[in-house]
Amino acid sequence: MRLYEISNEFQKIVDLIENCDEMTPELIEQLNAVSEDASAKVINVGSVIKNLQADVESMENYIQQMIYRQKKIENKVGSLTDYLRYNMDLLKLKKVESPEFDVQIRENQYSLDLFDQALIPKEYFISKETISVSRENIIKDLKVGCDVPGARFVTTKSVLIK
Repeated sequence: MRLYEISNEFQKIVDLIENCDEMTPELIEQLNAVSEDASAKVINVGSVIKNLQADVESMENYIQQMIYRQKKIENKVGSLTDYLRYNMDLLKLKKVESPEFDVQIRENQYSLDLFDQALIPKEYFISKETISVSRENIIKDLKVGCDVPGARFVTTKSVLIK
């Protein structure tokens, strides 16, 4: 029997109990049987959840390892590129050709370096205004009983498997 079927069966028994005058041994037996089935199903579903959580954790660890490896390789590429640029400049080589690929040094387009913003005249500054909701103030007001249109406290439920 599936968990939702057990829940439906349990609800039917509760309805029978509410509508009859006294608890019969048959009703008690049915209630106990459904409760045992429900407990077993809940434990089984809980086990599946625990296994899936372990899979997620394992994947997260693997992703972190891959990100670390990626950064290491990117750093190595950067270091080797700097090394190659430095030595080609030192040897005054602008271009080296091979059957597989060509390596060349080129001048990039200029870029702006704001090395000391304190020296830059005020006419070059712009002001930006951002508006955002102050969650802290709303929480404070709601806690003391003020009504804040568009905001409210909500309580959610979660399943905890230890």
